Amino acid sequence: MGREKSGEHAFEFTAHRIRRRLATATRWTFELPKPATFKDLRMKVLSTVPGKQEWGSISEIEAFDQAGKNLLLSPPRWVTRDTPQHTLEQYRQIKPFDPSRPVFMTLTSGFHPQFEKWPDERRLRMYADFIRAADVIGYDVYPIYGWNKPEWIHLVHDCTQMLAEMAGPNKPLYAWIETSKGGQWTGELANQKEVTPAWALVKDLHGPVLSRRLKLQREGLEEWELLKLAEKKVGRQKVQTIVDRVYTCLGKRTWPPDAYNPAKPMWSYDEREWDKARQEIIDALR
Repeated sequence: MGREKSGEHAFEFTAHRIRRRLATATRWTFELPKPATFKDLRMKVLSTVPGKQEWGSISEIEAFDQAGKNLLLSPPRWVTRDTPQHTLEQYRQIKPFDPSRPVFMTLTSGFHPQFEKWPDERRLRMYADFIRAADVIGYDVYPIYGWNKPEWIHLVHDCTQMLAEMAGPNKPLYAWIETSKGGQWTGELANQKEVTPAWALVKDLHGPVLSRRLKLQREGLEEWELLKLAEKKVGRQKVQTIVDRVYTCLGKRTWPPDAYNPAKPMWSYDEREWDKARQEIIDALR
């Protein structure tokens, strides 16, 4: 979930300086040679300089008059990154490719009233609609990793319980739990609290759930090691030819804008093809 920001304004204003505020709390100020009157203001990023942090985003554009008043100040308007209706459409497109496989979806913890993102009526209706767009529903909340607030540790249980009640008794659910200290959002490492994993246990659940995601990550790392060994022995081109039959983005740092196309997926859904490709890689190592 995020806040919708717009660089377009329907009113006319005169600014003496423009300031761009980044999501990392950095502010860049551009002093104007003389006051400028705008009916339409757009800011475009033409280049970036890499630093310690590889990502960044513009969170707000500010324009000040001679007295220092922000002429663009307006209350934030919270909107979802996607609508429940469109998410459900995506689910209905994905599901027919292999109805035997469940579709997982992770939500933020915005459904908990503590975060006060949405009025109660809208919050409950909206998240109920999101839950319909997956076979297995999950969420994440990181009291220590995200906020450095161990006093919020109860949210792990409370959010899980609330999601279980919203999803109903017949829909499986999961919760991401934190196992490390805070990240870039919680200040200096020396000031960050130690993390003791908090199990997101709810009624009728008597222990932690095995992580299918971590299992797949482990298998993926093992297969990547096989690919690197095969590349050293028979060359990149031969390995690439085998892999391209089941996955089209090997070695690409980013996916193309149209990479997600249900009619032409990036990877094969035929397990026999994957097994055949693995066997050919193994044979190349013999």
